[in-house]
Amino acid sequence: MPEKKRVKGFTLIELLMAMAMTAIMIGVVLVSLSGAKTNRDVDGEAAKILSALREVQNYSLTGRGLGGVRACGQFRVSLSGTTFSTYYSYKTSGTCEAVESPMTYVVGNGVTLSFARDSGIAFGVDDFLNFTIPNGVVKLDATELSGSQWVRFQLTKSGVSENVCVYPFGRIEQKPIGMAC
Repeated sequence: MPEKKRVKGFTLIELLMAMAMTAIMIGVVLVSLSGAKTNRDVDGEAAKILSALREVQNYSLTGRGLGGVRACGQFRVSLSGTTFSTYYSYKTSGTCEAVESPMTYVVGNGVTLSFARDSGIAFGVDDFLNFTIPNGVVKLDATELSGSQWVRFQLTKSGVSENVCVYPFGRIEQKPIGMAC
């Protein structure tokens, strides 16, 4: 009886199973990477707003404007849609009246910006968040924040959101994704 030679290799079913498992693993990796990009975009835009708020706050504590101009009164943050501008007042001929807009930030990367407030404070799109000179007291227009009141800048993209919170006495913080003020 002649001996049958055994051919070494993989069967068609084994090759198809290996290809299917590889495709599933690639799909899982791609889905997880797309979520990471969204988180990175929201986190980056929140950091930009946090930095601008802290810069305005520091200017109010030192009383200095851009270029060493002596500021007076207050530093402001104006909000309009996805645009975020900073302003400060400085003295001209003895009065505190001129307003300068040194920087404008635009929220990008498909991230949307919304504003919220504690229930005790009225807050609209035309309102200003103010840091007074020389102590950096936080006001929403003319109303000083007190106690547990807060103002929140919420950034959202594809269901992922992050908050930048401003509290009385000047505390400004970026809250991790999903945490409220």
